[in-house]
Amino acid sequence: MTLLRKIDFAAHCNVHRSRVSHWIRDGHISGPAIVGSGRKAMIDADIALRQLRERLDVDGLVRTGLNTRLYPAPAKRAAPTARQAVAVTLADELGLYENAARRLARALVIAGWPVTEQGAWNALIEGLNTLDNQREDAEEAAKAA
Repeated sequence: MTLLRKIDFAAHCNVHRSRVSHWIRDGHISGPAIVGSGRKAMIDADIALRQLRERLDVDGLVRTGLNTRLYPAPAKRAAPTARQAVAVTLADELGLYENAARRLARALVIAGWPVTEQGAWNALIEGLNTLDNQREDAEEAAKAA
């Protein structure tokens, strides 16, 4: 339960404080969302936001303004790790799905190849050449035996 004054709730929703009074007057915010009465009334932000999401139609949202925040802000993503950056680079360069590129980047790191964002392509080529050479050596050894 997050209790806010009308002006604070308005700031939280990025609207003018009179808009909150209009929402109350029009029944978009009501009942358990309003704690107290008159000028000292507080708004339970969690309940009020849920009510607004349910009760405001598209026209109401447009009238309110396109900058109105009725949903929580998305969580900020952490900066990508070097391996994630390599995966994205590999995905772009090779046309792989990102998950496949992540697995490939992880395999390169585990194998000990110097994988950085700058050298992702070179590390991949080196790794593929090494695997190809190992395959050829194994085929030649099998023929010789």
